[in-house]
Amino acid sequence: MGLKSAKLNHVAISCKSLEESIDFYTKTLGFQIREDDSNLNVKVAIDNFTFIELFPFDQYKAGGRGNIPHFAIAIESLEESLDYLSTKNIFPVRGPFHIKSKDLQNTIRSVAFITGPDLEEIELVQNY
Repeated sequence: MGLKSAKLNHVAISCKSLEESIDFYTKTLGFQIREDDSNLNVKVAIDNFTFIELFPFDQYKAGGRGNIPHFAIAIESLEESLDYLSTKNIFPVRGPFHIKSKDLQNTIRSVAFITGPDLEEIELVQNY
C-alpha cells in the first residue's frame, strides 16, 4: 500500500558553523528562515512545506547513524541558477547532466551538483 501523499518535509544537517550555513542557505541560495530556535536549530524554508533544518554540530551529533549522499532542490532553470551561483564563486562539482527519456528522444531533466558549507551535496534539478 505505501505511504499516501508522501512528500519531503525536511533535511537535517549538523553544521560545523551555524552562521556560515545560515548565510549559505539564505544569502547565497536565497531561501528564507522559517524558524529560529535560539541557536538550537534553524529551519530554512525551500517552500511552504519543505525546509532544511540546520543544527550546530555540538548540539546534534549524528554519530554515523546514517549519511545523506545528497538532497535535491527543484529549480526553474539550471542554466540561470548556475550562472547566478558562479557570481557567488560556487561551481558544480558534477554536471550539468541532461537525463533523456527511455526512448532517448527528449531531455526530461537536467541536473548539477554543488557543495554546501558542511560538504553536503545539493542536487539542482530542472524538470521539463
